[in-house]
Amino acid sequence: MLRLEGSDELIVVDSGSDDSTLAIAQAFRARIIPTEPPFNYSTSLNRGFECAKNDWVLVLSSHTIPTHKGFLDAIREFAVSAPDDVVVGFGSRVFKHKLVESTDSANGVIRMPRRNFRWGAGNTLAVYRKSAWEKHHFRPDIKTAEDLEWFVWATNNGYSGAEIRGAVGIYRNQGSCAHMFRKGWNEARQARMLLSSERKPSVQALSELAIGAAYFLKLWLVGDMSFASMARQQSHHFGGCLSSLIHR
Repeated sequence: MLRLEGSDELIVVDSGSDDSTLAIAQAFRARIIPTEPPFNYSTSLNRGFECAKNDWVLVLSSHTIPTHKGFLDAIREFAVSAPDDVVVGFGSRVFKHKLVESTDSANGVIRMPRRNFRWGAGNTLAVYRKSAWEKHHFRPDIKTAEDLEWFVWATNNGYSGAEIRGAVGIYRNQGSCAHMFRKGWNEARQARMLLSSERKPSVQALSELAIGAAYFLKLWLVGDMSFASMARQQSHHFGGCLSSLIHR
């Protein structure tokens, strides 16, 4: 269980849950912020940020499960030690569906250049300076790549992002394979537009497709990922790689 401290806020932006989510949130005294349909990542994020009172706002996707008890300690260590120009910190997502007792601490700030916005860094697990967000909100017209658009804005305006080594979350998206394929397709396409990237050579795209497919297959074979999760992640990966092959 994550340990909240006196000044911490727990905010749940709800887009129409019909399961036990709201009851669980209320049991932990979370502030519940409803949003109107249709669902939009940026709109939900902006609503949460508007309501937050602290200087740093942790974004934790509903698909992400913290892996260890020291998770929030790593976030706090980053928040108090980040230089003034660092306005966003990204944790790491893993696909092995096993919790761990501990992990490495943040160990300082590992800066992320704009072109090295690595696969997996984003709003599944990120913490932002609210003062920087107030200058540039997440754009509702950017679908599934609102985190990358914000990161590009930040670096273009002299700010930096960084990796938080001690913040790790298990990524467990429950969307359909079709949804995950579209998500991967759109993310890859918008990433190229936002970064003004050229289409990858076919050999490179096919190589990345094979490596990613083998990785998820291995996780399933050794029992670190369920078959359903493996199929979803394969669909997401395939969508992104196919988009890289087709679109310029």
